[in-house]
Amino acid sequence: MDQVIGWFNEYGYWILFMGLFLEFLFMPFPGGTVMAISGILAHQGRLDYLTCILLSVLGTSSGITITYFIGRKLGSPFFEKHGSKFFMGPKRRGAVESWFGRFGNKVVFFSFFIPGIRHFTGYFSGIMKLRFRDFIFYTIGGAASWAAVHVSLGYYFGRNWKYIAGSMTKVMISLFILLVGVPLIFVLVKRLLGRKRMD
Repeated sequence: MDQVIGWFNEYGYWILFMGLFLEFLFMPFPGGTVMAISGILAHQGRLDYLTCILLSVLGTSSGITITYFIGRKLGSPFFEKHGSKFFMGPKRRGAVESWFGRFGNKVVFFSFFIPGIRHFTGYFSGIMKLRFRDFIFYTIGGAASWAAVHVSLGYYFGRNWKYIAGSMTKVMISLFILLVGVPLIFVLVKRLLGRKRMD
């Protein structure tokens, strides 16, 4: 925590924008932790709460949008051949593809709360040629939610934010499965029954 506070003392708000921007381009950066600590500093009056959220959203959205265009430009063959160099080996690609296959473009929104998934959704959105309008809609919504949650956790819960964040991640994954998975099962069952009636 002291190191992150040192970053804020040296770089100010820009550590939020640039750090989160570079995080989505595979630079190791503790984005969630930095946002939460910015919330703690905002509570202490050293930073502005809304500015922290805004710069977090801008940095995150900018970074993931660049990965979208990289994925769209290079396509699947490139990542199949060189993906391991970018931490996108077959296992991780398979996991992200599975999420997209099950939940569609809504994955972009919820992926911000899922460790190991959020850094790759931009690339896969581009590879799968998700419409940019849909991509940016879910990206801004997801980035805003992710930033608001983490900055607010630091602002309202201080040093206990990690315990709350761990529970929050589990809740978001469960909620995602509930909101998307249950209706999907309902639609599949309805179609299955419809086919049986036709037979």
